[in-house]
Amino acid sequence: MFSITQHRNTLGRMALLISIVFVMSGCAGCKSGKGKGPDEGAGPVAVQPPVEDASKNITPDSQEAIRDVAVPVPELKNIYFDYDKSELRKDQMATLNANAEWIIANKAAILQVEGHCDERGTPEYNLNLGQRRAQSVIEYLLKKGVSANRLHPISYGEDRPVAEGHNEAAWKQNRRVEFKRFVNAK
Repeated sequence: MFSITQHRNTLGRMALLISIVFVMSGCAGCKSGKGKGPDEGAGPVAVQPPVEDASKNITPDSQEAIRDVAVPVPELKNIYFDYDKSELRKDQMATLNANAEWIIANKAAILQVEGHCDERGTPEYNLNLGQRRAQSVIEYLLKKGVSANRLHPISYGEDRPVAEGHNEAAWKQNRRVEFKRFVNAK
């Protein structure tokens, strides 16, 4: 039989052996005896050369690419919609008419017509609803005399809210169509 002393010695050796295994496994990934700081050993870091003034390199081809950038048009106001609807509201007609007048008067403006939704509904459903909203606005503007090649619909669904709340006040602001002007459009 084992005496208490022998039993303690055996347990002590096992504890020492387990401790050594843990220490060794912790150091297995270390290449040197030095400790590593939080930024050391995180992998290679790409160093970028200084950037030149990009405006010096604008060519006709690069100007063509710039036109895909759409920026807000302060003169054009948002059009708002009821929950789960793409039909134009009567209280939005004056705003739509004012927008149509501005678009007709500014013949060089090529516009992105963005449909937006609140957070309720699936992402797929909201993308489709946003597209229908943008299309409703475009159809109205076409009837007012705006050329179809100046209006480009896109839907962002629920992805670009203007109000972050989870209540009717926020949702009401997010159910909208916005207008953006393509930069350098021809």
